[in-house]
Amino acid sequence: TSPITGKKWLDRNLGATQACTSSIDRACYGDYYQWGRLADGHEKASSSLSTVEVTDILNINNKFITRYKDWTSTDTKGNVRTVQWSRIDGKGVCPIRFRVPTKNELVAETVGYTKKNNITKGAVKVTNSETAYQNFLRISNSGFRDGLIGSIGEQESLGGLWTSSADGTNHAKGLMFSTNAGAGLDSGYRSDAIPIRCIEGK
Repeated sequence: TSPITGKKWLDRNLGATQACTSSIDRACYGDYYQWGRLADGHEKASSSLSTVEVTDILNINNKFITRYKDWTSTDTKGNVRTVQWSRIDGKGVCPIRFRVPTKNELVAETVGYTKKNNITKGAVKVTNSETAYQNFLRISNSGFRDGLIGSIGEQESLGGLWTSSADGTNHAKGLMFSTNAGAGLDSGYRSDAIPIRCIEGK
């Protein structure tokens, strides 16, 4: 339960085997999701690659799609995928009762926190990797999987979480932070892949 907003969150990223014990705890990195995709196997760090941009958002394949800014040529505004990631019936990407947070929800808990930091309670403004782990969400330096080439990079130095909010053609909003370059809500390619942390929905 958030000490900032009172909302309930999962204690770990989707696919993680445990909650984080440090900012570089690889067991808590979890899976790497291309924006708006379901858990079809592409999210596994060892998934194979495809250079074919698909024409659907459901029932596609288990491959990580590379070479494009968006992994699908349909749903260009992202509205369908926003709805898909916002489902709380267990048919989205999150467990029953949970969904991917909106950009406003994730900002409120992290980079938008304006009161005095309370590390004991985890009410901490996210400004870099250190404060991301001190925050009650215990966000790790999981790195990201590059949507253009398919490789995973920046582990132990950069972290992030997707939101369900699209941001124009080919882009979506996500929290990004690093050890020395600050933190913010950034616009990333939808083909790039970072972890997901689910919030309880209504």
